[in-house]
Amino acid sequence: MADYDDLFTIETKPEEAFIHIVIKGFFNTESYAQYKSDTTKAIQSVEKGNRSVRILNDLTECSVQSQDIAKDNEWMQPLKKYVKKNAVVLNSVIHKMQLQRSVSGDTVRYFDTMEAAQEWLDEKD
Repeated sequence: MADYDDLFTIETKPEEAFIHIVIKGFFNTESYAQYKSDTTKAIQSVEKGNRSVRILNDLTECSVQSQDIAKDNEWMQPLKKYVKKNAVVLNSVIHKMQLQRSVSGDTVRYFDTMEAAQEWLDEKD
């Protein structure tokens, strides 16, 4: 199995139902398959019932992805029931537009800074 630490990292805090994902660069089919698998496992490992998981996505060093990768979002649908808040931090308008086509909903917000994203994630409902 390939090592994708240079492309993405996923840190979990099960006691807080929290996941921090950092993505850098450009996915190919193989690396994206591994990312999907690892992300699914991470969400399932920290979930404590419906809508409990908070996710902080750092995409500030992530490239705009190919259309094939960008359109492949069906794998996320069964996991949405676990996600309470999904904060996405990025610094590219084009990347934000690409993501908004596939990653949207009442649990997702986009941010320019990690601080603003973390503040939203930490807000009490």
